[in-house]
Amino acid sequence: MSEVYDILHYQKSTEEQAIALGFFDGVHLGHQQLLKQLCQAGLKRAVFTFKTHPHRPENANNTFPGQIQTLEQRIACLSKYVDDVYLAPAVSEIMNLEPKEFIQSILKDKLNARLIVCGRDFHFGRHASGDVNLLAELASAYDYKLIVQDDVIVDGELLSSTRIRDLLKGREISQANALMGRAFAYQGEVREGKKLGRRLGCPTVNIQIQREQMVVAAGVYVSRVQIGDLIYEGVSNIGKNPTVDCLEDALVETFIYDFSKELYGREITVLLYEYLRPEAVFDSLDELKAAIAKDIKEAAAWHRVMRNKPCFF
Repeated sequence: MSEVYDILHYQKSTEEQAIALGFFDGVHLGHQQLLKQLCQAGLKRAVFTFKTHPHRPENANNTFPGQIQTLEQRIACLSKYVDDVYLAPAVSEIMNLEPKEFIQSILKDKLNARLIVCGRDFHFGRHASGDVNLLAELASAYDYKLIVQDDVIVDGELLSSTRIRDLLKGREISQANALMGRAFAYQGEVREGKKLGRRLGCPTVNIQIQREQMVVAAGVYVSRVQIGDLIYEGVSNIGKNPTVDCLEDALVETFIYDFSKELYGREITVLLYEYLRPEAVFDSLDELKAAIAKDIKEAAAWHRVMRNKPCFF
């Protein structure tokens, strides 16, 4: 795992560094291509990023759906490519810096950047007034090399975090996974529920979706569950359990095949692979039980087919 530093309390890197700039939500295939560019200069590799998304919803009128990943997940993915991660809070000390001041005080004085890598649409500084043109213009004066990653086009469309969010909200989970090169995942501590699944013959493990992370389209998904170093097959419901509870916040409820151990208080990761059906309100518990049995059967068939095929973890 990379070393993680708060940029506001970081003094200065003693080594010259190759720095990637961006938010990197989802660390998708385009991001991965950009991060691989850091290897060119033979320098220590690092990322400068923000703790929370600049468009994080602050009120009910904000339509930003949430981040693809939690901060913890994003750092774990970035750690495959860099030695250090420098985190900036989305506060005035950083956001209100004039672009030249950002280059001088952050990229040079603190991070000792000799190579800077970013996407073509990267903006920085007060009112996002700095861009790749300014970075290129000042490269000689501030003694760094700049690499601007070209847009990545997949199936005729720009590969972006926004596109992946749209796919996740549109039930296209397998397509979103393909663009990320990994399965979309929720991570959390198993919490005790009402044990309704157990009474219906299909006990589930339940985790709360973290507030910063987006909620995919409500419904039932083929899933896998990572517990420690082990992976188990499962089927998950994402939603507010309208038949029984009508919860305020969405929950991830997962049935794990051939598993009977208690997991309360354990940290698990639920990886989503295939959308099966939308969340529905049933007239009776018998109807709910029949639908769950059908979900378990359909997901088991998917697992049988995919068990020996390459698949994202």
